[in-house]
Amino acid sequence: MSVLPSDPIIPPATQISFAPERRSIGQRRKEWFIEAALFLAGASSVLITLGIVFVLLYECIPFFQEVSPAKFFGDTMWAPVFDDARFGIWSLIAGTLTTTVVALVVAIPVGTISAIWLSEYCKPGIREIIKPVLELLSAVPTVVYGYFALLVVTPILQWLLAKVGIDLPGFNMLSAGLVMGIMIVPYVASLSEDAMRAVPMQMREGSYAMGATRFQTAVRVLIPAALSGLTAAYILGISRAVGETMIVAIAAGLRPQFTFNPTDEAASISAAIVQATLGDLPHDSTPYRGIFAAGLVLMLMTLFFNIAGYFLRKRYREAY
Repeated sequence: MSVLPSDPIIPPATQISFAPERRSIGQRRKEWFIEAALFLAGASSVLITLGIVFVLLYECIPFFQEVSPAKFFGDTMWAPVFDDARFGIWSLIAGTLTTTVVALVVAIPVGTISAIWLSEYCKPGIREIIKPVLELLSAVPTVVYGYFALLVVTPILQWLLAKVGIDLPGFNMLSAGLVMGIMIVPYVASLSEDAMRAVPMQMREGSYAMGATRFQTAVRVLIPAALSGLTAAYILGISRAVGETMIVAIAAGLRPQFTFNPTDEAASISAAIVQATLGDLPHDSTPYRGIFAAGLVLMLMTLFFNIAGYFLRKRYREAY
């Protein structure tokens, strides 16, 4: 007679308790204070933003009662302190857009290439040194960038463009835009590198398994996969360039004129606001209220780029 093995002895199931651990009163108070601080920080940001919008609208209503929106948005000459005052915002918009485009021509390629190198080619030890140093460039005061553009970049550009017969004035949007692009590079590079490193390693390994090189993987896999993060970095760079003041005021000049030629002198919206605040304008005058109208246009431009960036991120966002 064969002996069958006895059934294995199975121990009773262990009772596992999923009840949350009891927290002490001190820990609950600490968490409550942290939640309250975070709520106050968010609420104060919203209230301050709403307050800024309210002040702009409050000052703009009397302005548009004296200056029609047709003249404000239909004229191309900004001369608020002349006897025959004119408030054509398009001359300031042209200067703002021109310097912004020049800055983006520098910042987007250089920042994206820097992000690719930091993410895929740089050794971890070197990355830990280079990235903080790169981010320190964003802490340099913009007035330093402005004088660097005026005293260093402009003479170099004058010497180079003179060889091709172009007479570059001392104040010009080209040098201001180039230096502004250098200033924006850390923003674009840092955020783009974070977006690329967030892409799962399996996607890289799959690309390498198909025979792709490291550069092909970066261009054809990482950039499409991190497109939402790259878009956020570019939109931040655009918003930073649109609102820049000191570099444009120092290097591009303060003479408003409707031109899209980067070798000309022009004023941006923020530079015109600075110029107006330096004078002795009565607070109840139309030129003084024109500052707030220009500020409202600048805010709407920044809001437009942020909304466009939100929809682009939502359209191309990938969840991993």
